[in-house]
Amino acid sequence: MQQQKRVARRVACLWVSAPPALEVWAQALEALEAYSPRVEAADAPAAAGVPEQGALAWLDARGIVPRHASEADWCQAILCDMQALRVTGARLGLAGCKFAAELAARDAPEAPGYQVVTQADAGYMAPLALNRLPLGEETLRRLRLLGLYSMGQFAALPGTAVAEQFGAESLLAHAWAKGLDDRPVVGRRRQVVEARHGFEVPEARGEALLERACRLCQRALQDLEPPRAAWGIRWLMLDCTLTSGQVLQHTTWLGGYPGPETLRTVSRVALGMLRGKASGVEELGVRLLGLESEVGRQLDLLTHAEARQRLEEALQQLAKKHTSDCIAWPALLDARAPLVAERYSLRAYAL
Repeated sequence: MQQQKRVARRVACLWVSAPPALEVWAQALEALEAYSPRVEAADAPAAAGVPEQGALAWLDARGIVPRHASEADWCQAILCDMQALRVTGARLGLAGCKFAAELAARDAPEAPGYQVVTQADAGYMAPLALNRLPLGEETLRRLRLLGLYSMGQFAALPGTAVAEQFGAESLLAHAWAKGLDDRPVVGRRRQVVEARHGFEVPEARGEALLERACRLCQRALQDLEPPRAAWGIRWLMLDCTLTSGQVLQHTTWLGGYPGPETLRTVSRVALGMLRGKASGVEELGVRLLGLESEVGRQLDLLTHAEARQRLEEALQQLAKKHTSDCIAWPALLDARAPLVAERYSLRAYAL
């Protein structure tokens, strides 16, 4: 039996240094879906040591040739679409895994705006600085004391030695430095639901606008696939078209599936910030963005442990520099409370 040839894994990363407006970013992600069967947006970058986070998206880039003349032509076409959407500061990286693709995107030159890694990921990353890896400051300091400054030097260490000297949480960075980032590109599900209402007579009454906004939120939620309460929703965007023709927008972070009281509270706040001295509102719109199904989602234990350790190191440094009394630790009270002040309480951090 003839063995089927395995297609080499190729992953692209689109990095935008200055995060675009939510609506523009949603349009950009929709445009990317014309170039790849799987597009995944990220809230934060995977690489550490970079002050500006920007916006990130990964694309499954397998099989793009011969549909495109070359990988470079594919990258150019994507960047042209981003320019047409006015997504400024976009850079594209193409490699064999997510981490190498992100580094390639961040290091891509302004012209042509993309970087295609043709060699093995480990070879491309070998000369790069260690602080590009997700490692804590204490681990980086100890590596420098050992005379290790590059990813290639770190990758050459045996995995057992890395675990013994720097802790099991450093194994993730060690694997990435070797080009062993097996995270798949997870295709997006529906990312936006919306509802709109046009008033026959401009509406200026606050309570009437609030009731209409709440109804629009409920109408938008009805478009989600059941079970609806299993969806996580990141943002609620409310916009008003005023009688003057001006369009005002306000975006509120939700972070989960909102209950009726939460929707009423955030809608009231948004309307209070949007209404001003206008004589009335001609059209009201609601958008729920950043949708993600929370059913069956699994935690990456290594990533969680690494992030937890990095947080603990930062808190310990602050406590030693100042005092532990100056640091407050948020504790969850009621995740479904409509007001943030009712969801958490602050407790003193103890070393």
